[in-house]
Amino acid sequence: MKHRYKIRMSLIISAEDYYKGWYMRKLILLALLFGACLHATVITIGNENLLNKGLPIEPIAHFSYSQQLYLPAEIGCAGMITAVSFQYNVNSNVFYNANKTWKIWMGHTSVAEITNWLPLDNMQVVYNHNLQETDFLNGLPGNGWLVIELETPFLYNGLDALLLAVDENSIGFGSSSDDFSCSSCPLNYAIQYQSPQINPDPLLPPESGWTLKNFRSNLQLTIEAQYYTPISPIPANGAGNISVDTSLSWTSICSSFSLSLGTHPDSLQQIVSQTPLTYWQPETPFQFNKTYYWKVTGYTNESVYPSLLWNFTTVVDYISPPQNLSGFYNGSAAQLTWSPPATNNQSYYKIYRNASFYTATLEPFYNDNNVQAEVSYYYYVTAVNISGSESAPSNVITITVPAGGAERILFQGFENCPSFSGAIAGWQNLDLDLAQTSDWQDVTYPNEGNPAGWLCFEPANTIPPLLEHPSYAGNKMLASICSMPPPNNDWLISPVIHLGTESSLQFVARSAYANFGLERLSILISNTDDELGSFVPIQADAYLSVPVEWTDYQYSISAWDNQNVYLAWRCLSVDAMALFLDNIEVNSHNGYVANSDLHLPQPGFNCYPNPSRGFFTVESKAGTLFTLELYNLKGQCLHREKDISNWQSSHLQSKLANGIYFLRIVQAGKVITLKQVIVK
Repeated sequence: MKHRYKIRMSLIISAEDYYKGWYMRKLILLALLFGACLHATVITIGNENLLNKGLPIEPIAHFSYSQQLYLPAEIGCAGMITAVSFQYNVNSNVFYNANKTWKIWMGHTSVAEITNWLPLDNMQVVYNHNLQETDFLNGLPGNGWLVIELETPFLYNGLDALLLAVDENSIGFGSSSDDFSCSSCPLNYAIQYQSPQINPDPLLPPESGWTLKNFRSNLQLTIEAQYYTPISPIPANGAGNISVDTSLSWTSICSSFSLSLGTHPDSLQQIVSQTPLTYWQPETPFQFNKTYYWKVTGYTNESVYPSLLWNFTTVVDYISPPQNLSGFYNGSAAQLTWSPPATNNQSYYKIYRNASFYTATLEPFYNDNNVQAEVSYYYYVTAVNISGSESAPSNVITITVPAGGAERILFQGFENCPSFSGAIAGWQNLDLDLAQTSDWQDVTYPNEGNPAGWLCFEPANTIPPLLEHPSYAGNKMLASICSMPPPNNDWLISPVIHLGTESSLQFVARSAYANFGLERLSILISNTDDELGSFVPIQADAYLSVPVEWTDYQYSISAWDNQNVYLAWRCLSVDAMALFLDNIEVNSHNGYVANSDLHLPQPGFNCYPNPSRGFFTVESKAGTLFTLELYNLKGQCLHREKDISNWQSSHLQSKLANGIYFLRIVQAGKVITLKQVIVK
């Protein structure tokens, strides 16, 4: 690749020297060639069988030299020429040894007819070697094509005529029965010299003895073709079931383009003008189940190259129901599985229990841990596509839990939460201090120093690992990092829980260090709603001073039996370092996690903190690439960025004002929208 790059650059420089008025045009053209898609093809010029014309060489002479002209209209494209072929007619056994040493030049010229030798100063040596008998595809003697793979490929610009010079230097006479096929031309497109004694110098060609010819060698060019007329549309012409968030692209080496689009072939509107790009991403999605017509016009200098009229049809905004729902009680949970809808355009699934929406999931399976002994539950599932359309229900199944069901109704060990993120499915994680968090001395980890509420902390994956602060169980725990400035005001709020009887709460917590002061933790409960003012403390004191070793906390919450409640953990530490929390467990006889607060999962993305003071982060859980667009309430796009795995609002040139914003995320044809609140 380096070799080819050097060749191309030298060609640009020589073009400047030889055709001064064309320099900028060729510079732009050849730059576009570097990044465009290649279409390898073979172009044939000439179909007559004129013999004994001395082109490209004269086999019967010791030495010969020729130049031949091939017009851009005959070639029809630009691109990298990798091989040339001449049509041969060889009947003797002496041809090869007498005519095998060839040197070939290629170059560009603006002349319309050859009247004398053209200089080689700006031409490129593409072949300087002995032919191989295997280059004659039908063998020797025989008839066919002599295929010469160029030692140095030639970048043809598609605008000028191609000049081809051939010098044959073997000592020896061939036979009058051996020759190459030629075709007639309207003008003198060739010049030729031959001699039994004098070997001409192509750099100083003979001043006499040469002949102009109104015919040329039949020629084949193997070329990685580039075209001015836009081709290869994406989506392909006539394609169906295309995502409404698709982008349009094409292939062309023109310097600029306009794009016209519409839903009727006779009423296209120009939506892009004079763009140098060969793609277009619409700011708003296309309509569902709609056929769009479009064309692209390319421009190079004063020439115009319109494409054909293309069309594509977007996906139907319909989604079929999930299939083959089945399930059973596995000893601790009602285990559900199903097959994706036949339309296969689902974004996520909604699970219904006893005719009410229960939860949502991205995967075609779910374990319902919140079931009670001696109770029957019936389930069905629906699918939702990227536009929010919901399918009809699947088949309905019934699962009966036998006697002796589990008493533990909620357990959260944070093992399924993304590391160093604030995303906890179904829980609220609020950073109300909105302050930067403290750096950990000599330790780094993702989102270190950023504003955050409770962070899913994995000490084994910090750099270096924080082995002195292991989680209580498993690999992960929650951490509330010291806010700068203090104090912390970080809230963790559970889903709504329906308590049965004999209800209790249990969890573990610890402070990172004692020399900065112990962390302060308050445990609260609300039996009305999740408004912060509705919560009351469970512990007797205003807050707990949490020791540096893991400490087990247990509380009876039977005072709230047979009620719906929210539980909350609030860190209100003052200039300490980190409060760790793990293994939250709620036990209750005949209690369960209720439906109303099970939030829809966002497919694979986190946005935190939220609300923020203007600094927030968006990230892909899997680290995969996505496109992000930021909108205000007026629907104005404030920022767009492609092919990223994470993004921070600090990338914006201007700060965001107080208010509500929407983040539109596109990944693999799927679109989700996240809301971000700015409070300063």
